[in-house]
Amino acid sequence: GTVSLDETESRVALGWFRCWSCGASVSWNTLADQVGMRKLRKKRKSPDDYAKPSSFRQNLLGEEADDDPRVGNKAWSEDYSKLKFKSGWKGMEKWRGISTRMLDKIGARLAYHTERDRYYVWLPVEVRGTLRGYVLAKLEKPTPFVDREGKKVVPPSYLNAPGRWSNEYGLIYFDYAVSMANELGVDTLVLCEGPRDALRLLRYKIPAVSVLGALNWSEAKRMTVERSGINNLILFMDGDKAGEKAARGIYRDVKMHFGTKVIKTWKLEPGADPFSCSKSLLRIVRSKLIYSE
Repeated sequence: GTVSLDETESRVALGWFRCWSCGASVSWNTLADQVGMRKLRKKRKSPDDYAKPSSFRQNLLGEEADDDPRVGNKAWSEDYSKLKFKSGWKGMEKWRGISTRMLDKIGARLAYHTERDRYYVWLPVEVRGTLRGYVLAKLEKPTPFVDREGKKVVPPSYLNAPGRWSNEYGLIYFDYAVSMANELGVDTLVLCEGPRDALRLLRYKIPAVSVLGALNWSEAKRMTVERSGINNLILFMDGDKAGEKAARGIYRDVKMHFGTKVIKTWKLEPGADPFSCSKSLLRIVRSKLIYSE
């Protein structure tokens, strides 16, 4: 669909929201108004703001950039400090169909965000032994609502930690999945879209990671996977148009670097995803892992 932008807001990286599933893109203040979050101050940029390269870099990337050697990988440190981690799961046995026992295995924790006054499932993104970022998952699937302009709004289920880490390291459960592949004696990894998709596959002993959205793939992620010793990939995207588009795009990037297979969910089980698909489709994926040994 189309979006209308406030003329006082400029489209820069800081303060801009994009959905990595459907591609929708709006200013942060527009999103905040729809989901009831705090807005950024509206301030028109002047040429003086960009007079110095260092000032431009700060305005473009925010106060901290996770690839900046001055701050290391801590672009999300301010937000992280507002999380209060809880011991246990406060009586929760499952989170949206995933057992808390499985969540414990991948290092997830229940966290309270003091600024947002809300509990989240904190999903760490550990790549090569380092915490590169994290995802905050809402405890329940948000309920769609109609905004003041009469448009249907579907609030996001997941919030990425601030910073640019997701472009290179947005491969959730990466270390856990690679370790599982090594234990199984395979060098194959399954790529899927959402965090729950990958969790269901991991539960069935299928080494899988979430790329955090259908459109959120990059050359940097491909190189991260290459450095892990993985030689084969299985692309298992959602069975809709966005999933098909994502599979085609990722395949073009990885086909010369990995032995690559595509599970065409949109043909086998249209509309399904790895979390909701049949067990028979999961068995197909497992058999392809066995064949790659």
